[in-house]
Amino acid sequence: MPRVIDGIIISSKDAKSISADGSSMEFNLGYTKVLPLGTYARLVKMTCYFDMPNIITGNDFITFSYDNVIRILLLPQGNYGISDINERISELLINSGMSGDLFGLVLDQATDLLSFTVLHGAVQFSMDFSAGNPVFNLLGFKSGTYNVLSGQSVESTVPPALNVVNAIIPHFSNAKGYTIGTRGGSNAIAMVNIPRIGAGEQITYEPYNPGEFDLISNLMDGFTFRLTTESGTTPYITNNPITAEIHFMVP
Repeated sequence: MPRVIDGIIISSKDAKSISADGSSMEFNLGYTKVLPLGTYARLVKMTCYFDMPNIITGNDFITFSYDNVIRILLLPQGNYGISDINERISELLINSGMSGDLFGLVLDQATDLLSFTVLHGAVQFSMDFSAGNPVFNLLGFKSGTYNVLSGQSVESTVPPALNVVNAIIPHFSNAKGYTIGTRGGSNAIAMVNIPRIGAGEQITYEPYNPGEFDLISNLMDGFTFRLTTESGTTPYITNNPITAEIHFMVP
């Protein structure tokens, strides 16, 4: 029967060194950990924060016509959930001299589709959902320009795709040449799927049956723990803490 013989708790706060982007950490145990031959490992828990911006230059503006005047709202770069977008739209509308509740986005929890709704009285209002306004492609709306009256809605055709990556891949330097398919690079030890969450929210990976990986060596005095996206690029981790727990097992 497999059993746990040892383990390590990883915290970015305890790292000997950490990369400027916060995604790679080096640890020194201060002694040599000697594990029995045949020991394998499991990543039983990991937490990090989702900071990948989904609003960047090029998809950071909303174009609409209000009472025959074309207006543009410029969203600051960042990681937005639906509520974040609504809050920023309201702020920008007010700063532009319009009602903060002129229009907004409503998510249908049953279908995961968004509705764009004109909430405030508007004599003439149209929203540009064209390819030249990619923020709304991100939100799942069909390309086109829509004339909408007060109280009317336009529903998206597909759920919003606010996650710019779908998974975070943790890597452990003592993991034996393991890769997630063709993605993630070497020493990958798990695939942490990213749920539909808002800006800066915590991701917790704690599977009921964690995956197992072999070790390069049964001797360990230090290691590197790093995160990449599913395509092997560097995620935006910034200064948010990362924690992980690895168990060492014998058959």
